[in-house]
Amino acid sequence: PQTIATLLRGMGRVNFSRNLVPEDTAPWKTATENLLSESERAAWQKEIEARKAYQIEATTSLVLTQLDNAARLEVAQLDKLKKLALASYAEYSPDIDRYFGSRDPNTPWELNSYYNMLIIEGIPEKSLKEALTESQMEVWETQFRPRTSGYWDNIQRYHDERIKKEKASSPPAKK
Repeated sequence: PQTIATLLRGMGRVNFSRNLVPEDTAPWKTATENLLSESERAAWQKEIEARKAYQIEATTSLVLTQLDNAARLEVAQLDKLKKLALASYAEYSPDIDRYFGSRDPNTPWELNSYYNMLIIEGIPEKSLKEALTESQMEVWETQFRPRTSGYWDNIQRYHDERIKKEKASSPPAKK
């Protein structure tokens, strides 16, 4: 078992520019299915989900702290923006992941202050303008949007493609 764990940890590092995490590889999946009981797999899945929820919460807080440092947001604004940013994260993170080409835990876009503001870019313009004052919106437009706007068209295209595929593969609604 220790040898298997060692081998699994090293997998996914060389695969022609696609940085798969070990958990995404077939050997890892087969090994965990064979070595872990159903209750252990359920506990492991629960931990993975808790870690992802923590990551989303932490990333959103980091992004809002960056915006707050530059634009001086009020608590009520932060609360409103947090809800909007969490919704944006949920909606667009698969598309941002796709744009940056991986879910490699060694190079997450979420921890890059240049890219993580894409979460704010995903908030509808109208909602963002309602949450920010005119001067705060100007801070967003001049300090942060130039970092994100060059990426956004492709991310939005990926998003539209993904939603279209999801709709096409879902069963038709009953009338």
